[in-house]
Amino acid sequence: MYEEDFVDETTVEFEIEKRKFKYKPVTAGEENSWLNEYIAYDEDGLSYQDLDKLTQCKVRNLIEVPYDKEVIKKIIGVEKEWSQLNKDQRWLLLGKLKPIILTKIILKIKEIDKGLVEIKKN
Repeated sequence: MYEEDFVDETTVEFEIEKRKFKYKPVTAGEENSWLNEYIAYDEDGLSYQDLDKLTQCKVRNLIEVPYDKEVIKKIIGVEKEWSQLNKDQRWLLLGKLKPIILTKIILKIKEIDKGLVEIKKN
């Protein structure tokens, strides 16, 4: 009963420009654990969500990207697979994408996290 209130953490595969990505939907617990990273304060001391930082947090849940070790080394100078990159290295790589590609990835992640993408189970 009320099972729909919980995140289906099944990995979601999606394509951007014929390139395959895999993403694990974000849970409330994960998002809560990132609060200190994406909550900012204005000059009056009022808090607000820094959406750029929140996006950086969410892309951490990309499980697979179509970029291999050679591409990663060429782009950011680190000879590792995606799964071995730390959060800063992952954002550095994604930040070097063409803006339209990164925007499409971010929009797809938002759709997945809002439950707008049907998760196909194997």
